[in-house]
Amino acid sequence: MQSVFIQQVIAQEDVLLYSSPRIINYDKSTYEAENQNWDIVEGNNGFLYFANTLGLLEYDGEVWKLYPTNEPLRAVCIVGDEIFVGGINTIGSFKKRNGQLVYQKLSAKFKIHDEIWKVLKVGNKILFQSFNSFYFYNKENQELTKKTLTEGNISFTFLAEDKESFYYQIIHKSLHKSNSEMELTAYEHPILKDWLIKYIHPLKDGALLLGTLQNGLWVFKDNTFQYLDNKLSNFLKSAQVNKVIPINNNGDFIFGTLHKGVIVGNINGEIKYYLTTKNGLPSNRIHALYLKNNILWIGTEVGISKVIINYPINFINDPLSLLGAVYDVEMYNNKLYVATNQGVYSADATINNSSFNFKLVKGTKGQGWSLNVINNQLLVGHNDGLFVIENDRINKIYKTGGGYSYIQSKKWPEVLFQTSYYGINVLNNRGSQLKFEHNIKGFSSLTRDILELEDHSFLVSDSWEKLNRIKVSSDKRDIKYVDDLSTKNIFKKSYKFRLFNYKNQALIVTNDTAVIVTDNTFQKANLGLNKIEYISGLLNGKYIIKASGKLHLFDINKEEEEYLAPSIKELGERQIYNYEVIKVLNDSLFVLTFSKGLAVLNINKLDKYTPLKNSPIIRDVSFINDRTKQRYEEQSISSIPFDYNTFSASYSLRNYQEDIKYLIKLEGYDQDWIPVGLKFSARYQNLNYGTYVFCVKGEGDSLIEKYKFSINRPMYLSNTAIFIYVILLFFTITLLIYGVKLLLKKQRKVILLKKRDDLKRQREINQKQLTQLRNQRLQEELESKEASLSELLVQSSKNKELLKHLKEEMSNVSKEGNDKKIKSLKKLDHILNTEYDNTKDWEIFEVAFKKMHKDFFSHLIDVHPNLTNEDLKLCAYLRVNLSTKELAPIFNITPKSVDLKRYRLRKKMGLPPKENLYAYLVSFQ
Repeated sequence: MQSVFIQQVIAQEDVLLYSSPRIINYDKSTYEAENQNWDIVEGNNGFLYFANTLGLLEYDGEVWKLYPTNEPLRAVCIVGDEIFVGGINTIGSFKKRNGQLVYQKLSAKFKIHDEIWKVLKVGNKILFQSFNSFYFYNKENQELTKKTLTEGNISFTFLAEDKESFYYQIIHKSLHKSNSEMELTAYEHPILKDWLIKYIHPLKDGALLLGTLQNGLWVFKDNTFQYLDNKLSNFLKSAQVNKVIPINNNGDFIFGTLHKGVIVGNINGEIKYYLTTKNGLPSNRIHALYLKNNILWIGTEVGISKVIINYPINFINDPLSLLGAVYDVEMYNNKLYVATNQGVYSADATINNSSFNFKLVKGTKGQGWSLNVINNQLLVGHNDGLFVIENDRINKIYKTGGGYSYIQSKKWPEVLFQTSYYGINVLNNRGSQLKFEHNIKGFSSLTRDILELEDHSFLVSDSWEKLNRIKVSSDKRDIKYVDDLSTKNIFKKSYKFRLFNYKNQALIVTNDTAVIVTDNTFQKANLGLNKIEYISGLLNGKYIIKASGKLHLFDINKEEEEYLAPSIKELGERQIYNYEVIKVLNDSLFVLTFSKGLAVLNINKLDKYTPLKNSPIIRDVSFINDRTKQRYEEQSISSIPFDYNTFSASYSLRNYQEDIKYLIKLEGYDQDWIPVGLKFSARYQNLNYGTYVFCVKGEGDSLIEKYKFSINRPMYLSNTAIFIYVILLFFTITLLIYGVKLLLKKQRKVILLKKRDDLKRQREINQKQLTQLRNQRLQEELESKEASLSELLVQSSKNKELLKHLKEEMSNVSKEGNDKKIKSLKKLDHILNTEYDNTKDWEIFEVAFKKMHKDFFSHLIDVHPNLTNEDLKLCAYLRVNLSTKELAPIFNITPKSVDLKRYRLRKKMGLPPKENLYAYLVSFQ
């Protein structure tokens, strides 16, 4: 069991930690510029401006924006609406043009080959200071003049109380006061030969506070120097002062150093805060400081830091986890004790100290679980058992197994019950020494939380899933009964049981419920919070409750949750899961333990810490054409062409203390306010034409910023277009009226003409019928003539066959040898050959065919000009539907040869195989 909790760590014997308010760091990846920021100011618009190595850096609380310069900037000063900057070979200013800052050089008459380190407004001029020259810029006539110092180099200039003059030191020589016109005073002293003065500030009594690089703090009055021999001044000798700013007129200052970060203190010697890399700064080398509204801005070697000076919580930071994870804390005998996973540490300090030199209490190395002061004894629940610490020495009163929490019995006031790895321990507090008596028998499993009820039974939880109600015997050695409450219906799906005393009642919280135990009844607690994880002790009628990872402040008198700043709520995320501690330390302080360090919350300062309620600003307004992605670039953007109907803007409350949630509304589009959380930009696409008002406010604020604009009608709905539409409508109506009149006139004509058309139609029908009858008779006549023509051809064919047959017979007779007979037959054959002409048959047929089919040949030749006369004959014969058998004697060839002729004819005509040749020829009328 012990091995589960023992962490193999090497405990450091001595750990020096510092307290600080809330620190937020911004690195160069956040603000997208270089690491070094050399000067910081705030503009009249509430924006912050930083002299960055890459240019002028602007921050409005939400958006960082860099305005680049050709050379690194070192100093910045705002006068009215103009931002003056100085740097390497740079003297210039930024002014707004069309909503954007634009840089201009102020040294038109001569080139600057110098490095400007300070910019001040002295009287009515702007002073640009290098290490050996002063440049004065007159805003009225825009002239820049230069004054070179011949006495030696200077460090920095500092404005005098009258704002009309300034102080500076000739390094290692003399102290001077001048204005823009002349030197007013000069003072030399041997002591100045050893000094490099980094800061000069007028005090109330006419004296000057001098901050030196390595010689601490001095006061110069009546031509004498007095060293401030105190803790702060001595510390600054080795820290090396670089930048200083006053907090008030009571001697409180903030010192930025080259080696030891930032020190907040009073010139009487008191140090309130050390701000170093040990408690949150990214670097101990400080280049710039700016303070306003209790917010300290720091330009470091590697980024920008923001410190909330009036934060109601002081953090004892341990960024390197040198102490280890903190499990409990207690004040005892003017010492601060912390129990960590590396052991128990003590520091000779109150909880409000600026630094804590923790030392490991000898013999406590290992996991410390709890610290409790009972009967003026400091009890330590430890992985190795139960210890009592006196004068930083431990007395082990129980050495077997670790221990957690304790309660002092109501029934037996001299008895303490302690939960442990192995059940419940009974401790006796008779006399001045606490003694271990025994373990309660019959209950040997791990126990975590314990509470005593009114009937003197006990609620006991383990580390996760078990909750028992037990009653012990009168001798406190045995368990009389055990009731497993985790099996009851009210806890059917519950785990992670924790026990707390809430309003003098036993409160059970789990992963999904909170239950108050009264007598033998269980009643759900209505605290308005889900997933309660921890409840602190009661302080001034208030509890701090951790629920769903966030901290909540609950007032039992009002029975309601009170306001906690968002950053304070988020501290719940830094606590050790399931081992949270929020302990009442005194009548005004809660202490919270973290996995790295701890924090002290002053409940009396909560009311004084409320985020500033500034009016929001709306900036970076743009109108975009979604089709072309072009922005509308005109100077006046209150009236926008319809093509640029996508609106976008960013906004800010300029609240640098807390992250504030926003609500937005576009009047004319949105019905109600839209919560957008921490989002600081809005975009509305494809807006219709009309007038809109974009509104922004912070959550819970009444201050509203508005931006009004109008989207013009599209071209097709412009005034010109509407005028054209009206004209067109007028003409359209006129044309419609005229058209209706024409229509009525036409309808009358239609009525008159309809009868005539009916009569005409009837005549046409009759004519058509007559024509059909004529055509029918002509067709019948044609068919009759074609039949006659066919018969003629057939008869001609038969005659040819007969004559052919006679010729064949005559030929046979001639072969018989009878000379006379042969002679006669030859004569007859001659008559047949000469009298019978095949051509005459075709000519007779052709004349008759052309009468019946007048244009057949001409149409056929137009379509098929490649046909021969023989082909045309065949086409004519086929047109009158002669068969192959009938065509053979006409051409005096065999039927097969006729088929071949038909095939060749089809090929010439390009007819597909499936098309009928006769039907094709019929189509040529």
